Amino acid sequence: MLASKSIEEHRIGLSPVEKSTRYVYFDKKIDGEYPFYKDEKILKSSFRKEFLTTTNQLFDTYSKIVHKIQPVLKKVFPVDNSIAYNFSIRAKACDLVRGLLPLSALTNMGVYGNGRAFEYLITNLLNDPLEEVRVIAQKMNRELRKVIPAFIKRATNEKGERYRKFINRTEEELKRIISKTTENLGKDVNLVKRKQVKLISWDKNGEETIIATILFERTTLSFRQVLKKAKSMDRKKREKILKAYLSFRENRHHKPGRALEEIYFSFEITADWGVYKDLMRHRLLTRYRQAFTNELGFWIPEELKLTGFEKDYKKAAEQAVELYAKMKSKMPIEAQYSVIHAAYNRFYLKMNLREAVHLCELRSAPQGHPNYRKVAQEIADQIIKVYPTFGKLAFKFVDYQNYHLERLSAFKKLEKKSKKFGVKGFEE
Repeated sequence: MLASKSIEEHRIGLSPVEKSTRYVYFDKKIDGEYPFYKDEKILKSSFRKEFLTTTNQLFDTYSKIVHKIQPVLKKVFPVDNSIAYNFSIRAKACDLVRGLLPLSALTNMGVYGNGRAFEYLITNLLNDPLEEVRVIAQKMNRELRKVIPAFIKRATNEKGERYRKFINRTEEELKRIISKTTENLGKDVNLVKRKQVKLISWDKNGEETIIATILFERTTLSFRQVLKKAKSMDRKKREKILKAYLSFRENRHHKPGRALEEIYFSFEITADWGVYKDLMRHRLLTRYRQAFTNELGFWIPEELKLTGFEKDYKKAAEQAVELYAKMKSKMPIEAQYSVIHAAYNRFYLKMNLREAVHLCELRSAPQGHPNYRKVAQEIADQIIKVYPTFGKLAFKFVDYQNYHLERLSAFKKLEKKSKKFGVKGFEE
């Protein structure tokens, strides 16, 4: 999973699809071993024994809870005995326990893209600090050379080498300067009372800019003229234009117009790694992240506390936290393999308003994971707070309700379709 993020973070021109941690069990052993990556550098280090023991303990605990909690969930949320209900219970169990999955867990993914995007991807992956990623890049390069050699030749020729040298020199110089600049700042790890989502920056004149953009496309005036007109409008006139532009959407699939792309928002988000994994998929936003860590604490689902599984979950998670702390000083890159899905991490997102509407309406949908639903709701709330007039109009389909079995309605629709078309295998 750690390696997959190096690939997925190159978002332009590529479309990745990855195995879900929300519906699929990750405890199936292969040749008697749990499916996790065993980095050679770690295996040759003094951390070998503790890494293997801790990771196996994470999988043992994951396997125990994900199966044993399902009968309990059925008693807590009794509905029926349909295939859709049983599947939603399984999905709920996976949602609750996926926090124990380490980033060393093996996953499946596919990537679709054009030749230019793959050339750029390989060029960068060959420079990745993770050995696993560099090996994947070499294999990817060999396979693509069989079908599109002309499109990816620069990835490994002199131009590619010069590009990688440029990246390396930049990183080395930045590390040297930044380490001296920030050495006395200390660490900010007190997250318990901190906001999960912080609005860092936004366009103070956003409303006028959006109205000016709407006017520009529908007049023959210059942008300077329409912007001046927008600034001179009274509140009622502005609201009238914004309502006409945003009010006729009937569902979240009716996308708001491009005028919303004119203004941008930046957020710092502190959330569990599973949330990052889902939100970083949005290719139209700009994403910055820190190295993955176990240092900022970890999330424990309330349902595990209420059903008696908190102790086992917490014990396994704390072992991963201890392992990371030991590995970080000597192996900071490889230590990330011990980071768990439940671990809080910081990342920074910049997006235009149109993308923010798409993200918040999609990620707050009933079937979404509760953790990223909260982030999506908070992003919408903070934008509405600074832009109350068009904020409420724009985020029309953000869902603020709470759901216990998030996937039940979706699985019922799927079950109905499978019966209608005679599709077998849904129950599996």
